[in-house]
Amino acid sequence: MPPAVRGFKALWNTAKANKSAMTAALRTVSSNTDAGDARARASGLLAELGQLLGDNDPRWLAFGFEMPGSPSTPEVPENVTATAGAAGTPALFIDWDDARRADGYRVIVTNAVGGAQLASVLTQDSEVSIGNLPAGANVNVTVTARNAAGESQPTAPITAVVP
Repeated sequence: MPPAVRGFKALWNTAKANKSAMTAALRTVSSNTDAGDARARASGLLAELGQLLGDNDPRWLAFGFEMPGSPSTPEVPENVTATAGAAGTPALFIDWDDARRADGYRVIVTNAVGGAQLASVLTQDSEVSIGNLPAGANVNVTVTARNAAGESQPTAPITAVVP
């Protein structure tokens, strides 16, 4: 067997073994038995694949990862909620589910009447508190997810009343 074929087979067998490790790590996370260990194993797999595979190698996808050489914009955040702050405090607490591939988020609050932008906040968390809004105003809230590749489409607007 030529050395190049032998080398490819060794790489493929290593990748297949790592896929089993990734599957086991994900099962551990899913069952919540030892999430820290599973994260460590998944991180180790990611690091090892980074040494074995090129940035544009489609086998990244077989392991459930994005190809590093072809970054994608994040998915649209889901389940956005807005909760009024304490009475007399013109603030909203806005929360949403983490979006896949997001490094940060943009939250935009606009007046429901006329559409004037009242606030635009960048955050790395999946929640934010926005104060100094006009008391009693009906507002629309949208959230976008961001990463180095760009920004997602905005969520459907949700409406809230500022206390």
